[in-house]
Amino acid sequence: MVTLTKPISGNSSFLATATDGGLPRRRTTVPVYVYALPSNHHAPRFFGDRQTFITIVLEDRPVGYVVSRVSAVDPDQGDNGVVRYYITAGEKEFFSVDAVDGTLAVAKPLDYETRRRHDVELAARDLGVGGQSLEDRRVFTVMVTDVNDNPPQFSHDVYSMSVYEDAPAGTTLGQLDASDADRGLNAEVRFQIVSGNASLVVDVGELDGRVMTGMRELTPGLYVSIVQVTNPGTNLLSTAGLKVHVKPVNHHSPAFRRRQYVFTLPNVTVLTAGVVVGAVDATDSDSGVHGELQYFLSGDSNLGIFTVDRRTGFLSVATTTSNTVAATSLSILVKNHGPLRPGNFDVCTVMLRGGGSDGQMTLAFERLVYMTAVREDSAVGDPVVKVSAFIINPGTTARSTTTRLPSSVMYAISDGNTGGAFSVDSQTGLIFVAGKLHYDSLSKYNLTVSASINSAYPLTGMSMFLKLFNANCNANFSLSIGHIKLVCDIVIFDVVSLFIFMFSASVYSE
Repeated sequence: MVTLTKPISGNSSFLATATDGGLPRRRTTVPVYVYALPSNHHAPRFFGDRQTFITIVLEDRPVGYVVSRVSAVDPDQGDNGVVRYYITAGEKEFFSVDAVDGTLAVAKPLDYETRRRHDVELAARDLGVGGQSLEDRRVFTVMVTDVNDNPPQFSHDVYSMSVYEDAPAGTTLGQLDASDADRGLNAEVRFQIVSGNASLVVDVGELDGRVMTGMRELTPGLYVSIVQVTNPGTNLLSTAGLKVHVKPVNHHSPAFRRRQYVFTLPNVTVLTAGVVVGAVDATDSDSGVHGELQYFLSGDSNLGIFTVDRRTGFLSVATTTSNTVAATSLSILVKNHGPLRPGNFDVCTVMLRGGGSDGQMTLAFERLVYMTAVREDSAVGDPVVKVSAFIINPGTTARSTTTRLPSSVMYAISDGNTGGAFSVDSQTGLIFVAGKLHYDSLSKYNLTVSASINSAYPLTGMSMFLKLFNANCNANFSLSIGHIKLVCDIVIFDVVSLFIFMFSASVYSE
């Protein structure tokens, strides 16, 4: 063991002898050289007295971009004063440091939206002759700033909204919403309609994306447009679809033409399923879906004996049954489109009379439906349609077992012939034009045509009704003892359209 016994200021040498204890003793001598190395008196020191250095860098800077440069000094001489730089802790994968000159550079792409701050620990270490290295450590913080590198995005590909045509200006239909992965001013967005016809009925708030009605009058229909969201002052944008359905308003409630209908059951013992006993009719001045009517038996009326056609209003026998339902009262409801709610329905009462087999004959019209076409420029004397009647033998409803009425039958128009527009031949039942028709003045006539015959027995018959919906035509018939009343609607169309004339009959005993 060589031990220093006093300070030395330079290199020195001596001879070292090793002797054994034998006889004779033997020894060997070697020279020893001692080199005095310079002491590492000082550790490197970073410039500045702060424990943390901070710098700012834009997120779009490429790999290799120099973020900053650090520097440290060491007053020692020689290798003890030579400083090298290292990253010792923190997010080493994002940055690199040049060991010699201390430049800190980007080593991996930065993203403000993912991570806005990166901390790395840097060490300034001297070479330390003879293993005497000393170092200084500081935290270096890199703050990433946002770059407007993300376009705003709508939350939906298509926005669907609806509004009623009577909505006031400023009514909110919905909200366009968009997000931007950027922050601050870079995340500001603006909305606008860029194409399509939705701008005819709605406005879009530029700042908030609110979709609302403007000052323009709303017209029912479907309006489709493309809407756009942008970052102001950039070309970063995205688009979406906007569908606006302007729905018509149900301005009018449906209304039955009568509060009470009276139908006479056929003079038979058994009512056969499917036999029409009458029909109710209602009107609604709305157009489109709000003018479509549906009929229902309501309350205790819906017991399975009778059924009403939801579309036409025909009331018929639902299942074959004995004819013992005379004097029955039914309630029928009519409503327009949508769920049942106040203001979209009406109710009428139907009274069923007669019925039962008494051995008498039944008087009925020869056809259930009479149809023809009439123009408003038809000349006086032009025929419209011919009506006739027949007798059904007792105990059957089959039309094949009929007996022609005697020639004494008399036909007459008893009601609804406004202005004497039509006449009927009392002997033949031929109805013809009797006056000038004016579509613009009166486009519809509701005539009551009666046919009567002298008979020793009261004649009764079936209730029959048919309604023509596309022309808003409807008809009703009634028959009293010894005569038949035929109630029909006549709709007059202009000279380029057709007019449809429809009949059906109900027979009852007064």
